[in-house]
Amino acid sequence: MVELDVNVKMWAWLTASTVNLVGTLSTAAALPIVIYQATGNASAVSMLAVIEAVPYLVLGIGAGWMADRYNRQRLIIAGFTLSAMVSAVQAVGLLSGVHLVLVYCCATISAIVFTGTDAAEFGLLPQVIPEDRLPQAWGLSTVLTNSCSVLVPAVAATTVALLGATPILVLDSVSFLLAAVLISRLTLLPPGGSPESAAENNNQDATGERGWRAGIVYIWSHSTLRPLVLSGLLNSAAFGAVTALLVVFAVDALGSPPASTQTGVTFASVALGGMLMGLAFDRIYSPQRIRLLTLIGTMGSAGSIALLIPSTTVIYASVVLILYGACLSLTITSGIVFRQSVAPECIRSRVMTVGRMIAWGGQPLGAAAAGIIATAWGIRSAYLLPTGLFVVAFMIASLIVRPSRTQLSVACRG
Repeated sequence: MVELDVNVKMWAWLTASTVNLVGTLSTAAALPIVIYQATGNASAVSMLAVIEAVPYLVLGIGAGWMADRYNRQRLIIAGFTLSAMVSAVQAVGLLSGVHLVLVYCCATISAIVFTGTDAAEFGLLPQVIPEDRLPQAWGLSTVLTNSCSVLVPAVAATTVALLGATPILVLDSVSFLLAAVLISRLTLLPPGGSPESAAENNNQDATGERGWRAGIVYIWSHSTLRPLVLSGLLNSAAFGAVTALLVVFAVDALGSPPASTQTGVTFASVALGGMLMGLAFDRIYSPQRIRLLTLIGTMGSAGSIALLIPSTTVIYASVVLILYGACLSLTITSGIVFRQSVAPECIRSRVMTVGRMIAWGGQPLGAAAAGIIATAWGIRSAYLLPTGLFVVAFMIASLIVRPSRTQLSVACRG
Protein backbone atom coordinates (compact mmCIF):
# COMPACT_ATOMS: atom_id res chain seq x y z
CA MET A 1 0.00 0.00 0.00
CA VAL A 2 2.84 2.36 0.86
CA GLU A 3 4.59 1.47 -2.40
CA LEU A 4 1.40 2.18 -4.34
CA ASP A 5 1.08 5.59 -2.67
CA VAL A 6 4.70 6.44 -3.55
CA ASN A 7 4.13 5.43 -7.18
CA VAL A 8 0.97 7.52 -7.39
CA LYS A 9 2.73 10.58 -5.99
CA MET A 10 5.75 10.12 -8.24
CA TRP A 11 3.60 9.87 -11.34
CA ALA A 12 1.50 12.83 -10.22
CA TRP A 13 4.70 14.88 -10.00
CA LEU A 14 5.91 13.58 -13.37
CA THR A 15 2.54 14.34 -14.97
CA ALA A 16 2.50 17.86 -13.55
CA SER A 17 6.05 18.49 -14.79
CA THR A 18 5.29 17.08 -18.24
CA VAL A 19 2.04 18.99 -18.66
CA ASN A 20 3.82 22.19 -17.66
CA LEU A 21 6.74 21.38 -19.96
CA VAL A 22 4.47 20.86 -22.98
CA GLY A 23 2.98 24.31 -22.54
CA THR A 24 6.34 25.96 -21.87
CA LEU A 25 8.07 24.36 -24.88
CA SER A 26 5.14 25.29 -27.10
CA THR A 27 5.42 28.93 -26.11
CA ALA A 28 9.22 28.84 -26.39
CA ALA A 29 8.87 27.62 -29.98
CA ALA A 30 6.02 29.95 -30.93
CA LEU A 31 7.14 33.35 -29.65
CA PRO A 32 10.43 33.57 -31.59
CA ILE A 33 8.52 32.71 -34.79
CA VAL A 34 5.90 35.36 -34.05
CA ILE A 35 8.49 38.03 -33.28
CA TYR A 36 10.56 37.27 -36.39
CA GLN A 37 7.50 37.24 -38.62
CA ALA A 38 6.43 40.62 -37.26
CA THR A 39 9.82 42.35 -37.27
CA GLY A 40 12.17 40.42 -39.55
CA ASN A 41 14.80 41.37 -36.99
CA ALA A 42 17.09 38.69 -35.51
CA SER A 43 18.05 41.04 -32.67
CA ALA A 44 14.41 41.25 -31.59
CA VAL A 45 14.32 37.47 -31.36
CA SER A 46 17.60 37.25 -29.44
CA MET A 47 16.32 39.88 -27.01
CA LEU A 48 13.58 37.43 -26.02
CA ALA A 49 16.21 34.80 -25.18
CA VAL A 50 18.12 37.30 -23.05
CA ILE A 51 14.95 38.35 -21.21
CA GLU A 52 14.14 34.72 -20.44
CA ALA A 53 17.64 33.88 -19.15
CA VAL A 54 18.70 36.90 -17.11
CA PRO A 55 16.17 36.70 -14.22
CA TYR A 56 17.44 33.29 -13.09
CA LEU A 57 21.05 34.43 -13.09
CA VAL A 58 20.15 37.54 -11.09
CA LEU A 59 17.44 36.21 -8.77
CA GLY A 60 18.26 32.51 -8.46
CA ILE A 61 19.96 32.65 -5.07
CA GLY A 62 17.20 34.81 -3.62
CA ALA A 63 14.57 32.46 -5.05
CA GLY A 64 16.33 29.52 -3.40
CA TRP A 65 16.28 31.31 -0.06
CA MET A 66 12.55 32.04 -0.44
CA ALA A 67 11.78 28.42 -1.39
CA ASP A 68 13.68 27.17 1.67
CA ARG A 69 11.96 29.59 4.01
CA TYR A 70 8.33 29.25 2.89
CA ASN A 71 5.98 26.42 1.92
CA ARG A 72 7.30 25.15 -1.41
CA GLN A 73 4.05 23.55 -2.48
CA ARG A 74 2.11 26.79 -2.05
CA LEU A 75 4.82 28.78 -3.82
CA ILE A 76 4.58 26.50 -6.85
CA ILE A 77 0.79 26.68 -6.96
CA ALA A 78 0.85 30.47 -6.68
CA GLY A 79 3.59 30.75 -9.31
CA PHE A 80 1.83 28.46 -11.78
CA THR A 81 -1.42 30.37 -11.32
CA LEU A 82 0.30 33.68 -11.97
CA SER A 83 2.08 32.24 -15.02
CA ALA A 84 -1.28 31.03 -16.35
CA MET A 85 -2.63 34.57 -16.05
CA VAL A 86 0.41 35.99 -17.86
CA SER A 87 0.01 33.50 -20.72
CA ALA A 88 -3.68 34.36 -20.97
CA VAL A 89 -2.84 38.08 -21.22
CA GLN A 90 -0.35 37.33 -24.01
CA ALA A 91 -2.95 35.23 -25.85
CA VAL A 92 -5.48 38.08 -25.73
CA GLY A 93 -2.83 40.59 -26.79
CA LEU A 94 -1.88 38.57 -29.87
CA LEU A 95 -5.47 38.71 -31.11
CA SER A 96 -4.87 42.33 -32.09
CA GLY A 97 -1.35 41.83 -33.43
CA VAL A 98 2.17 41.44 -32.12
CA HIS A 99 2.96 44.10 -29.52
CA LEU A 100 6.64 43.73 -28.65
CA VAL A 101 6.37 45.68 -25.40
CA LEU A 102 3.62 43.36 -24.18
CA VAL A 103 5.49 40.25 -25.32
CA TYR A 104 8.70 41.33 -23.60
CA CYS A 105 6.91 42.40 -20.40
CA CYS A 106 5.03 39.10 -20.17
CA ALA A 107 8.23 37.17 -20.91
CA THR A 108 10.02 39.05 -18.12
CA ILE A 109 7.28 38.34 -15.58
CA SER A 110 7.14 34.68 -16.62
CA ALA A 111 10.93 34.34 -16.28
CA ILE A 112 10.87 35.90 -12.80
CA VAL A 113 8.05 33.63 -11.67
CA PHE A 114 9.82 30.59 -13.16
CA THR A 115 12.88 31.38 -11.07
CA GLY A 116 10.81 31.02 -7.91
CA THR A 117 8.80 27.98 -8.96
CA ASP A 118 11.90 26.16 -10.24
CA ALA A 119 13.68 26.64 -6.91
CA ALA A 120 10.61 25.38 -5.07
CA GLU A 121 10.18 22.37 -7.39
CA PHE A 122 13.78 21.25 -6.85
CA GLY A 123 13.20 21.30 -3.10
CA LEU A 124 9.72 19.78 -3.21
CA LEU A 125 10.36 16.41 -4.87
CA PRO A 126 12.34 14.90 -1.91
CA GLN A 127 9.43 16.00 0.29
CA VAL A 128 7.04 13.98 -1.89
CA ILE A 129 8.85 10.65 -2.46
CA PRO A 130 11.55 8.82 -0.49
CA GLU A 131 15.18 9.55 -1.32
CA ASP A 132 15.76 6.08 -2.77
CA ARG A 133 13.14 6.77 -5.45
CA LEU A 134 14.74 10.01 -6.67
CA PRO A 135 16.92 8.29 -9.32
CA GLN A 136 13.87 6.56 -10.81
CA ALA A 137 11.86 9.79 -10.81
CA TRP A 138 14.63 11.78 -12.47
CA GLY A 139 15.33 9.00 -14.95
CA LEU A 140 11.69 8.98 -16.06
CA SER A 141 11.68 12.78 -16.07
CA THR A 142 14.66 12.71 -18.45
CA VAL A 143 12.79 10.36 -20.80
CA LEU A 144 9.68 12.55 -20.81
CA THR A 145 11.65 15.79 -21.14
CA ASN A 146 13.62 14.55 -24.14
CA SER A 147 10.49 13.15 -25.77
CA CYS A 148 8.72 16.49 -25.41
CA SER A 149 11.79 18.38 -26.62
CA VAL A 150 11.68 16.42 -29.88
CA LEU A 151 7.94 16.46 -30.54
CA VAL A 152 6.48 19.62 -29.03
CA PRO A 153 8.47 22.36 -30.87
CA ALA A 154 7.65 20.81 -34.26
CA VAL A 155 3.94 20.59 -33.45
CA ALA A 156 3.94 24.13 -32.04
CA ALA A 157 5.66 25.56 -35.13
CA THR A 158 3.10 23.84 -37.37
CA THR A 159 0.26 25.18 -35.24
CA VAL A 160 1.61 28.72 -35.49
CA ALA A 161 1.80 28.38 -39.28
CA LEU A 162 -1.81 27.16 -39.53
CA LEU A 163 -3.64 28.89 -36.69
CA GLY A 164 -1.33 31.55 -35.29
CA ALA A 165 0.23 31.74 -31.84
CA THR A 166 -2.89 32.48 -29.78
CA PRO A 167 -3.90 28.78 -29.38
CA ILE A 168 -0.36 28.02 -28.21
CA LEU A 169 -0.56 30.67 -25.46
CA VAL A 170 -3.99 29.37 -24.43
CA LEU A 171 -2.52 25.87 -24.20
CA ASP A 172 0.32 27.21 -22.06
CA SER A 173 -2.14 28.92 -19.71
CA VAL A 174 -4.22 25.77 -19.33
CA SER A 175 -1.11 23.63 -18.78
CA PHE A 176 -0.03 25.85 -15.88
CA LEU A 177 -3.44 25.53 -14.25
CA LEU A 178 -3.52 21.75 -14.67
CA ALA A 179 -0.02 21.45 -13.24
CA ALA A 180 -1.04 23.63 -10.27
CA VAL A 181 -3.99 21.35 -9.55
CA LEU A 182 -1.79 18.24 -9.68
CA ILE A 183 0.81 19.80 -7.39
CA SER A 184 -1.91 20.82 -4.91
CA ARG A 185 -3.00 17.18 -4.63
CA LEU A 186 0.43 15.96 -3.47
CA THR A 187 0.86 14.96 0.16
CA LEU A 188 4.27 15.60 1.67
CA LEU A 189 6.48 13.25 3.65
CA PRO A 190 7.10 14.41 7.23
CA PRO A 191 10.80 15.39 7.60
CA GLY A 192 12.58 12.96 9.89
CA GLY A 193 9.31 11.09 10.40
CA SER A 194 7.91 13.90 12.53
CA PRO A 195 5.13 16.13 11.17
CA GLU A 196 5.89 18.68 13.87
CA SER A 197 9.40 19.19 12.52
CA ALA A 198 8.14 20.42 9.16
CA ALA A 199 7.21 23.86 10.50
CA GLU A 200 10.66 24.34 12.00
CA ASN A 201 12.60 22.93 9.08
CA ASN A 202 12.68 25.96 6.79
CA ASN A 203 14.09 28.29 9.44
CA GLN A 204 17.32 26.36 10.08
CA ASP A 205 20.54 26.07 8.11
CA ALA A 206 22.82 23.04 8.38
CA THR A 207 25.89 25.21 7.78
CA GLY A 208 25.06 27.69 10.51
CA GLU A 209 24.59 30.32 7.79
CA ARG A 210 21.28 32.08 7.43
CA GLY A 211 20.00 33.82 4.36
CA TRP A 212 21.01 33.61 0.72
CA ARG A 213 24.65 32.52 1.30
CA ALA A 214 23.82 29.14 2.83
CA GLY A 215 23.74 27.22 -0.46
CA ILE A 216 27.07 28.64 -1.63
CA VAL A 217 28.74 28.00 1.73
CA TYR A 218 27.44 24.44 1.87
CA ILE A 219 28.64 23.57 -1.65
CA TRP A 220 32.06 25.13 -1.12
CA SER A 221 32.59 23.31 2.19
CA HIS A 222 31.48 19.94 0.80
CA SER A 223 34.40 17.87 -0.49
CA THR A 224 32.25 16.05 -3.05
CA LEU A 225 29.91 18.85 -4.14
CA ARG A 226 32.64 21.46 -4.71
CA PRO A 227 34.48 19.68 -7.55
CA LEU A 228 31.20 18.24 -8.84
CA VAL A 229 29.69 21.71 -9.32
CA LEU A 230 32.92 23.14 -10.78
CA SER A 231 33.05 20.25 -13.24
CA GLY A 232 29.41 21.00 -14.06
CA LEU A 233 30.34 24.55 -15.07
CA LEU A 234 32.78 23.27 -17.70
CA ASN A 235 30.32 20.58 -18.75
CA SER A 236 27.58 23.17 -19.28
CA ALA A 237 29.87 25.44 -21.27
CA ALA A 238 30.78 22.49 -23.48
CA PHE A 239 27.25 21.35 -24.22
CA GLY A 240 26.21 24.97 -24.72
CA ALA A 241 28.81 25.16 -27.48
CA VAL A 242 27.66 21.87 -29.04
CA THR A 243 23.97 22.75 -28.98
CA ALA A 244 24.38 26.29 -30.28
CA LEU A 245 26.18 25.12 -33.43
CA LEU A 246 24.45 21.80 -34.09
CA VAL A 247 22.40 23.20 -36.98
CA VAL A 248 25.53 24.82 -38.41
CA PHE A 249 27.37 21.50 -38.12
CA ALA A 250 24.53 19.64 -39.85
CA VAL A 251 24.55 22.12 -42.73
CA ASP A 252 28.26 22.88 -43.17
CA ALA A 253 29.84 19.57 -42.18
CA LEU A 254 27.15 17.06 -43.14
CA GLY A 255 25.66 18.89 -46.10
CA SER A 256 22.09 18.85 -44.78
CA PRO A 257 19.65 21.61 -45.83
CA PRO A 258 18.76 23.87 -42.86
CA ALA A 259 15.06 22.96 -42.89
CA SER A 260 15.26 19.24 -43.59
CA THR A 261 14.65 15.81 -42.14
CA GLN A 262 18.39 15.24 -41.93
CA THR A 263 18.88 18.28 -39.71
CA GLY A 264 15.93 17.23 -37.57
CA VAL A 265 17.39 13.74 -37.17
CA THR A 266 20.67 15.28 -36.04
CA PHE A 267 18.91 17.13 -33.23
CA ALA A 268 16.67 14.19 -32.35
CA SER A 269 19.69 11.90 -31.95
CA VAL A 270 20.90 13.80 -28.90
CA ALA A 271 17.43 13.58 -27.34
CA LEU A 272 17.22 9.85 -28.14
CA GLY A 273 20.49 9.26 -26.30
CA GLY A 274 19.11 11.16 -23.30
CA MET A 275 15.92 9.09 -23.38
CA LEU A 276 17.86 5.81 -23.40
CA MET A 277 19.97 6.94 -20.45
CA GLY A 278 16.84 8.04 -18.61
CA LEU A 279 15.37 4.55 -18.91
CA ALA A 280 18.49 3.00 -17.39
CA PHE A 281 19.38 5.72 -14.90
CA ASP A 282 17.80 4.33 -11.73
CA ARG A 283 19.65 1.02 -12.30
CA ILE A 284 22.98 2.81 -12.71
CA TYR A 285 22.92 5.58 -10.13
CA SER A 286 23.91 5.51 -6.48
CA PRO A 287 25.41 8.35 -4.41
CA GLN A 288 28.60 6.36 -3.86
CA ARG A 289 29.13 6.18 -7.63
CA ILE A 290 28.89 9.92 -8.26
CA ARG A 291 32.61 10.25 -9.06
CA LEU A 292 32.62 7.27 -11.43
CA LEU A 293 29.42 8.34 -13.19
CA THR A 294 30.65 11.91 -13.66
CA LEU A 295 33.98 10.67 -15.03
CA ILE A 296 32.22 8.35 -17.47
CA GLY A 297 29.79 11.06 -18.53
CA THR A 298 32.36 13.80 -19.12
CA MET A 299 34.92 11.60 -20.86
CA GLY A 300 32.20 9.93 -22.90
CA SER A 301 30.97 13.35 -24.02
CA ALA A 302 34.51 14.40 -24.94
CA GLY A 303 35.09 11.23 -26.93
CA SER A 304 31.73 11.50 -28.70
CA ILE A 305 32.35 15.05 -29.92
CA ALA A 306 35.90 14.11 -30.95
CA LEU A 307 34.37 11.32 -33.07
CA LEU A 308 31.76 13.72 -34.43
CA ILE A 309 34.26 16.27 -35.77
CA PRO A 310 35.45 14.23 -38.80
CA SER A 311 31.96 12.89 -39.65
CA THR A 312 30.58 13.44 -43.15
CA THR A 313 27.33 11.43 -43.10
CA VAL A 314 24.12 11.93 -41.15
CA ILE A 315 23.96 8.24 -40.17
CA TYR A 316 27.43 8.22 -38.62
CA ALA A 317 26.87 11.56 -36.92
CA SER A 318 23.52 10.41 -35.52
CA VAL A 319 25.02 7.29 -33.95
CA VAL A 320 27.75 9.37 -32.33
CA LEU A 321 25.24 11.96 -31.12
CA ILE A 322 23.09 9.25 -29.52
CA LEU A 323 26.15 8.24 -27.50
CA TYR A 324 26.84 11.90 -26.71
CA GLY A 325 23.24 12.46 -25.56
CA ALA A 326 23.45 9.46 -23.24
CA CYS A 327 26.75 10.57 -21.69
CA LEU A 328 25.57 14.16 -21.31
CA SER A 329 22.35 13.02 -19.66
CA LEU A 330 24.31 10.77 -17.30
CA THR A 331 26.47 13.69 -16.14
CA ILE A 332 23.64 16.18 -15.71
CA THR A 333 21.09 13.87 -14.08
CA SER A 334 23.67 12.36 -11.70
CA GLY A 335 24.63 15.85 -10.55
CA ILE A 336 21.01 16.89 -9.99
CA VAL A 337 20.07 13.78 -8.02
CA PHE A 338 23.22 13.90 -5.90
CA ARG A 339 22.75 17.58 -5.00
CA GLN A 340 19.11 16.99 -4.26
CA SER A 341 19.71 13.98 -2.02
CA VAL A 342 22.79 15.20 -0.15
CA ALA A 343 21.63 18.76 0.60
CA PRO A 344 19.89 19.16 3.97
CA GLU A 345 16.18 19.81 3.64
CA CYS A 346 16.39 23.31 5.10
CA ILE A 347 18.80 24.61 2.41
CA ARG A 348 17.98 22.24 -0.45
CA SER A 349 16.48 24.85 -2.76
CA ARG A 350 19.46 27.17 -2.26
CA VAL A 351 21.91 24.38 -3.04
CA MET A 352 19.93 23.41 -6.15
CA THR A 353 19.59 26.95 -7.50
CA VAL A 354 23.33 27.60 -7.11
CA GLY A 355 23.96 24.49 -9.21
CA ARG A 356 21.38 25.59 -11.78
CA MET A 357 22.83 29.10 -12.02
CA ILE A 358 26.31 27.71 -12.61
CA ALA A 359 24.98 25.40 -15.32
CA TRP A 360 23.01 28.13 -17.05
CA GLY A 361 25.90 30.56 -16.70
CA GLY A 362 28.26 28.23 -18.54
CA GLN A 363 26.04 27.61 -21.56
CA PRO A 364 26.00 31.09 -23.14
CA LEU A 365 29.75 31.49 -22.57
CA GLY A 366 30.49 28.23 -24.37
CA ALA A 367 28.06 29.05 -27.17
CA ALA A 368 29.54 32.52 -27.71
CA ALA A 369 33.14 31.27 -27.74
CA ALA A 370 32.32 28.44 -30.15
CA GLY A 371 30.50 30.88 -32.44
CA ILE A 372 33.57 33.11 -32.65
CA ILE A 373 35.82 30.13 -33.47
CA ALA A 374 33.36 28.83 -36.09
CA THR A 375 33.29 32.21 -37.81
CA ALA A 376 37.07 32.45 -37.89
CA TRP A 377 38.18 28.86 -38.56
CA GLY A 378 35.10 26.81 -39.44
CA ILE A 379 32.65 24.54 -37.67
CA ARG A 380 34.96 21.52 -37.28
CA SER A 381 37.56 23.67 -35.54
CA ALA A 382 34.84 25.14 -33.32
CA TYR A 383 33.93 21.68 -32.03
CA LEU A 384 37.45 21.24 -30.71
CA LEU A 385 36.43 23.72 -27.99
CA PRO A 386 33.68 21.59 -26.37
CA THR A 387 35.90 18.52 -26.71
CA GLY A 388 38.57 20.30 -24.68
CA LEU A 389 36.06 21.65 -22.17
CA PHE A 390 34.68 18.16 -21.55
CA VAL A 391 38.24 16.92 -20.96
CA VAL A 392 38.85 19.69 -18.41
CA ALA A 393 35.51 18.83 -16.77
CA PHE A 394 36.75 15.22 -16.56
CA MET A 395 39.98 16.37 -14.92
CA ILE A 396 38.09 18.39 -12.32
CA ALA A 397 35.69 15.48 -11.75
CA SER A 398 38.69 13.30 -10.91
CA LEU A 399 39.02 15.42 -7.74
CA ILE A 400 35.60 14.30 -6.52
CA VAL A 401 35.94 12.24 -3.35
CA ARG A 402 33.64 9.40 -2.41
CA PRO A 403 30.97 10.86 -0.09
CA SER A 404 31.12 9.65 3.49
CA ARG A 405 28.17 8.17 5.33
CA THR A 406 27.96 11.39 7.36
CA GLN A 407 27.79 13.54 4.22
CA LEU A 408 24.94 11.40 2.88
CA SER A 409 22.85 11.77 6.04
CA VAL A 410 23.31 15.41 7.05
CA ALA A 411 20.34 16.85 8.89
CA CYS A 412 19.36 20.42 9.64
CA ARG A 413 20.66 21.86 12.88
CA GLY A 414 18.74 23.98 15.23
